[in-house]
Amino acid sequence: MASVTLEERVARDAEIKARLAEIDAEHAGDQLPEEVRSEWNDLNLEREELSKIISELRERSARLEELKDAPEARDEPKRIYTSSRKSDKEVHDLWEIRQQSRSPEHEVELLHENARRSVERAVISIPREYGKNREDAQAGMERLLENDTHGEVARRILATSSNTYKRAFAKVIGGRPVASLTAEEQRAMSTTTTAGGFAVPVTLDPTVLQISNFSVNPYRAICRNVTLTGSNTWEGVTATGITATYQTEAGTASDNTQTFAQPSAIVQKAQAFVPYTFEIEGDMAGLAAELTQAFADAKDDLEATQFTTGTGTAPAPVGIIGTQGLTTTQRYQTAGTAALAIADIDSAFAQLAPRWRSRAVWVAPMFFYNKVRRLYTAGGETLMPDQGPGNAAGFSSAASTQSNIGYNLLGHGAYECTAINTSSVLSSGTKQAIFGDFSRGMVIVDRVGMNVEPVSHLFGASGYPNGTRGLLAWWRNNTAITTKTAFVYVETL
Repeated sequence: MASVTLEERVARDAEIKARLAEIDAEHAGDQLPEEVRSEWNDLNLEREELSKIISELRERSARLEELKDAPEARDEPKRIYTSSRKSDKEVHDLWEIRQQSRSPEHEVELLHENARRSVERAVISIPREYGKNREDAQAGMERLLENDTHGEVARRILATSSNTYKRAFAKVIGGRPVASLTAEEQRAMSTTTTAGGFAVPVTLDPTVLQISNFSVNPYRAICRNVTLTGSNTWEGVTATGITATYQTEAGTASDNTQTFAQPSAIVQKAQAFVPYTFEIEGDMAGLAAELTQAFADAKDDLEATQFTTGTGTAPAPVGIIGTQGLTTTQRYQTAGTAALAIADIDSAFAQLAPRWRSRAVWVAPMFFYNKVRRLYTAGGETLMPDQGPGNAAGFSSAASTQSNIGYNLLGHGAYECTAINTSSVLSSGTKQAIFGDFSRGMVIVDRVGMNVEPVSHLFGASGYPNGTRGLLAWWRNNTAITTKTAFVYVETL
């Protein structure tokens, strides 16, 4: 990730001070409107972080000045470092980037360079319960940029992360018509409306900041995640393993040709709509952030269900145990009718081919894990918390940390999924758990970006306005089960 120079940080600090003074002058003697208060708070938080970094950099620079006459430094060849100062406006100016570029490839390079600077400066608020921090979010955006061959991700980051865009977005979500925005704000909003609606600011976009704690939806933590840019279709390649053989001297080689397949997935649209009253709009500070967080939670819940049981018929994704998911070939049926025994856990484990076991994990509801826990009455080794306790024979257990429930099943990660066996029963024909290598057998395909469309007035049954607005959000993704043999699912007989 490109580093931000001291000069650029100082320039950004000056911009923040100027904007704070501008806000104060605009609302002198008055209470700040909610959307402006949100910007005021964000700017102050950003300035606090900047001040700490600037102070440290200046202290380091002063120390280097003290050491510049040190003997060991005199023999070094003199190097001249240059840096360009870029304000927030310059970093996010897409038109200027295009003017500076010498070719389409060079334009993509410039987009990536500026996008990394924007990510470095970004103020990202993450709920504490997610267990993630700003660096995690920045690392996720960096991974997206690394695979962004067409510059689409970089353009979206630059178009939606400027302070001007975030300020304009908050106003529009709050019911202000675009025509009432300043000329600068209207220009910022115009860079993201070619597909209809407005792009969610990148610091709030769940398709970019994939920082869920996976409490109900484990799939993004364990599956392969692919982000599309410049296309709506993902096409992969899978192959069977090559069988090697020993051969006598000068013996004829056997045909070990692999069987290739090309799984594909076309991203499908998912959406959510939330109405809110005029009063909430006026009373709730940071309404835009609250609504986009609610959309992120709704997206997580929808994926937990559809990635499990989706039919695979457009627009539904292919669920791992849905109509087009795993078949009876991958099924393990319990030995007893409507029952679960210790031997069933061992047998399901053994049914998975060894090549898939090294990275295999369990996905099941808590009902299943609690049943397994009660199968042992003397501290058995089947379900173990991280780093112990030991098993019944007294051996200590250093279990894998791959889990979202704090336990591991037979030494493999155990994840909760609330969409499996929602009735919490051991009735015949009910799927109880999945064991397999999700990282090589299931792919989640995302089209980067969530958009929202404000609906200024909603109407009641009488046809008259009812004092509410609405916000429609949409995004696109899909799934593909690339290797069904990488899985086994447990079903009660």
